[in-house]
Amino acid sequence: MMKKALCSSFAPLLGEFISETGHAMSEHLLSFDRFCSSSFPGEASPENAIYAWLEKRDGEPRSSYMHRTGIVRTFGAYANRKGWVDIPMSSLIPKGESSPDGGRANVGPRSNFKGPRPFKSLLAWQFEAFVERRMASDRWNKTYDDNLHFFDGYCLKNFPDATALDDEMLGWCEERPTEHGNSCRYRTTVVWNFAEYSNFRGWSNVKIDRCLSDAPCTYAPHIFTDEEVSSFMDACIRHFDECLMGTGRTLDVYLDRLEFPVFVLFILSTGVRTCEARWLDVADVDLDQGIATIVKSKQPDCHPVSLHPSLVALLRDYGDAVSAVMPGRKAMFPGRDGGYHAASWESYHFRKIWRTVSDEPACLYDLRATFVTNNISSWDVHGPELGEKMLRLSRTLGHKSISSTYRYFRVSDLLAGRLEEKSDGPLDDIIKKAEEYGKK
Repeated sequence: MMKKALCSSFAPLLGEFISETGHAMSEHLLSFDRFCSSSFPGEASPENAIYAWLEKRDGEPRSSYMHRTGIVRTFGAYANRKGWVDIPMSSLIPKGESSPDGGRANVGPRSNFKGPRPFKSLLAWQFEAFVERRMASDRWNKTYDDNLHFFDGYCLKNFPDATALDDEMLGWCEERPTEHGNSCRYRTTVVWNFAEYSNFRGWSNVKIDRCLSDAPCTYAPHIFTDEEVSSFMDACIRHFDECLMGTGRTLDVYLDRLEFPVFVLFILSTGVRTCEARWLDVADVDLDQGIATIVKSKQPDCHPVSLHPSLVALLRDYGDAVSAVMPGRKAMFPGRDGGYHAASWESYHFRKIWRTVSDEPACLYDLRATFVTNNISSWDVHGPELGEKMLRLSRTLGHKSISSTYRYFRVSDLLAGRLEEKSDGPLDDIIKKAEEYGKK
């Protein structure tokens, strides 16, 4: 039931649109209705009102324009199909964007855009509602944002008049010839999540058929030796000394020089995911108790991680040094704006440093596999004791199922051999049992 009543002469049409599409009453739709009531009283067709509403206002930021007009563009496409109006699709394309026939609307410059990237297709208001929900539950990231915008662009180009998701549009999610292993799943996860949300809201009724690649992931994590870690840390210091000499004594360089070596050692010592370390807040780390609480991860999860006394001492010294540069910081490893670093920050510095140390393929995330390998290799337990340690390790790693932890035994022949030796069974049988256990 609507909290606010529609008052224009087009209220019955807007009401039918809301009822059929499942769109919740929004402030932008109410504003459009009030605009129609005051500027186009008594008119039978909303065509002129839609044209007027879609005009970009003087000084209006692009992001504001896109949010204000998104639902009305969707209503315009719906009214076209109903025969209430006859508006060319090119007029419903966001002003300044390419139209399906390759032309461009002659409107204000894109340089006005300063806010978050708006969506462009007629599904824009649905995408926005989905993103707001995910952000409210702290389950949004740059990869999701990029891929949903790629899908939005695909919808705009290939289905310019579509106001609801359908199965044909989800052809974008089919695995491409260039995709191998998990790459298709990474690209399409956010779209399938949106499809489930769209079905739940009653906006669509599409078949959920997530792309599970038949091609196995062949990447084997690099297990760092103690010598490689030592060489890497020495190269790390040289790298940032060179940055100071070349780039200058900027805030970015000072922060990177303080943060990155500690960031690397934090992951190696705790086994947390790189994103979990980047998203860590100062308040999440209790140095008195020696516990870091992982609050934000790749899935909803909150779990404690024990800190080695040597890491606690390092973090105390690090905290004093960073506080001198950025007092009152919130993030444990802050960027120059005080926020969290992007994934590109860690990968950029790691690649530049690692290539001076070794020609072996490796990435920073492999430190997590190294943590697992070092832990399991140090155990001298069998049977139930081994299972208990695996459960504790699984929780430290933030795994939803212990079967995910057992898969680390495929990382190296050393671990596979140790597991078979201590469990008296082939590796594949052990992992299969763990997967069955995880399903119970």
